[in-house]
Amino acid sequence: ERSFEFQKRFMADSSHELRTPIFVARTTTDVTLSSEHRAEAEYREALTTIQQQLQRLSRIVEGMFTLALADAGAYPVKMEDFYLDEVIAECVRAAKILGQPKGIQISGPDLPEMLCHGDEGLIRQLLLALLDNAVKHTPEGGRVKLTVDTNNFKRYAIEIGDTGEGIPPEAQSHIFDRFFRADRSRPPASADRSRGAGLGLAIARWIAEAHHGTLTLVQSGPEGSVFRVTLPSRFSASPRLIADLS
Repeated sequence: ERSFEFQKRFMADSSHELRTPIFVARTTTDVTLSSEHRAEAEYREALTTIQQQLQRLSRIVEGMFTLALADAGAYPVKMEDFYLDEVIAECVRAAKILGQPKGIQISGPDLPEMLCHGDEGLIRQLLLALLDNAVKHTPEGGRVKLTVDTNNFKRYAIEIGDTGEGIPPEAQSHIFDRFFRADRSRPPASADRSRGAGLGLAIARWIAEAHHGTLTLVQSGPEGSVFRVTLPSRFSASPRLIADLS
């Protein structure tokens, strides 16, 4: 019964999320085509709006597809050795670009070699999702900081903190739920990039758990939020993973 109720809620939420960008794109098209003659600037504005909504639609569909495969245990997780420090450095560089328009300072540590066993692409997606989320919810001139505790290279703990507005206490227990957003008061038609589909953190937690790790909200308040990811190192892999390597 719980599974059935979850499925019903998931379908209802996903239908709503898919309906919004489709409605906006169709309305923009209808309004633009309602007049026989329009200036080039008006056509460009309409196409820009349609493009934004199609991009949003693509993100929703890709996220739903990822979670559907994950639920079925069919997502192809490719476990191999890689250097986590290189992935972290790459993600921090990407976050600095995301933070430039708002003047957000992004910082990360100088790290030693950190050998990890997992799906490099998924780990990169996990870290980028958390950094992107931090940038979205940090005001202009704020800070986002990534720190790492190597725990003697037995287990890696990565924390991403920001100086954003914080998550309301009543929403903190739901932030990893699918399609959940703490800012539901924002107009649905908003083209603001900070309005996500509410799937990013759900996918991020699944990635962490697929690697025998965790993703938690450590704290959140008026001074900002801190998320922590823990991942096993190459030297603390589970017996199954070690068997796969040998």
